[in-house]
Amino acid sequence: MRAWLAPQRLDPRTREELLALMEVPSPSGETARSRVEEISRQRAFPVHSVLLDLLVHAEMSEEEASAHWQSLCAHREDLAARLGRDPGIRVAALDYFSREEAFLAHPVLVGEAIMDRCRRSASKDGLTGLASPGHFQDLLRREVRRSGRRSRDFSLVLLDLDDFSRVNAAHGRPVGDAALREVAGILTARLRDADVAARTGGAHFALILPGTRRLGAYVVAERIRAVVEERFRQPLKEKGRLFLTLSCGVAVCPEDGAMKEHLLDRASRALDRARHQGGNTVVLHHQEKRGGVRFRPLGRNLRVRVSPGGGGEPRTLKVRDLSRTGALLESDSPFETGGEMELRFPDLDPVSDLAVPVRVERQWPSASREPGSAFRVGVRFLSDGSGKSGALDALLAGLLRQGVDQEGDS
Repeated sequence: MRAWLAPQRLDPRTREELLALMEVPSPSGETARSRVEEISRQRAFPVHSVLLDLLVHAEMSEEEASAHWQSLCAHREDLAARLGRDPGIRVAALDYFSREEAFLAHPVLVGEAIMDRCRRSASKDGLTGLASPGHFQDLLRREVRRSGRRSRDFSLVLLDLDDFSRVNAAHGRPVGDAALREVAGILTARLRDADVAARTGGAHFALILPGTRRLGAYVVAERIRAVVEERFRQPLKEKGRLFLTLSCGVAVCPEDGAMKEHLLDRASRALDRARHQGGNTVVLHHQEKRGGVRFRPLGRNLRVRVSPGGGGEPRTLKVRDLSRTGALLESDSPFETGGEMELRFPDLDPVSDLAVPVRVERQWPSASREPGSAFRVGVRFLSDGSGKSGALDALLAGLLRQGVDQEGDS
């Protein structure tokens, strides 16, 4: 079992202390041995497992590593007695693991600086410079643990380029590689320093968004999706238009899964739904439990103009939240449940004055004491076959790109 604290993730001070300890001449071996035990007591991490990983990059449990460490120190003392000088811990480890234990079949001498470069290169995808698949798995595992310790949500976004094999087949592999690098640039340009972008294989990407809840992740993914769509409508250098689009699936830890495997499964399900809807869209996992994503616009108090179906004067109401399927309104007086009316959105669409037919599904008294907020009214958008649903989709998508506040409580 691999140590839970890999050497490259040690705090720099402890790592340097352990590396320096290996260089200290100690004919009896007692200096290194006693200092290791002291570090183990003081800092409560599997120091023996880490030491063996630093020495020979061996993956073993703390119990197994502790036994090898004691034997290694004794072997160092034996070599020192035979040679008349201290061979050092590294030479002793090489002899011990290659000759005494036959653990290393064909050991190779590599400098620490070269090993550091190898570790860094292994953590990055060679084509795009994003995190590699293995490094992404490690980072996701770490973020899940951090979320559990700090009770802080984070979001996982899985992204696929739709029908990417068509690009390689029609334009060749170099053009496809250039497109992948372009997408990687779009991802990194729109993320914070704390966020992680990874290429997980082929035309598959992933984002880890610490401290970001569901709708915040939706906004990030939707903006990226829109930029990719717009970018690949334009010619890619001299190779013509590629018309690439992006499908995205979003899941949130811990609500959708408090374990890495569960979270990946939920995000994958959402991504599958995005593909089945024709691609070029963002799907949140919790849509399986709710018909639409509810959101509030950032920094604006939205209003709607209500025209009752049975006649009467139009009224202006506040919008508490919206989704693709309906809206939650605030009114100073109740409506007839089951009644139909039209909504207009003068704040969002003052030019076309889009009118959307709705039905009042439910209503209840509000606890709010703000003027005009005595009742909350839940309405469902109706399809009237006039093509207004497409206009509504465009209107809501534009609003989502501006930002959202939080989920409604309807």
